Amino acid sequence: MALAAIGGAVAGVWRALRPLRQFMARAEEFWDDWAGQPARAGVPARRG
Repeated sequence: MALAAIGGAVAGVWRALRPLRQFMARAEEFWDDWAGQPARAGVPARRG
């Protein structure tokens, strides 16, 4: 019974934090675009 309650609480927290995880993923893309990307083998550098 206690294990089910703990699992439910973890699932609830996971669902509650989903918007924050999505925002952080989008922010990471924005920061990468802002800073640019260094050149790699066969790929030119991208300015920020």
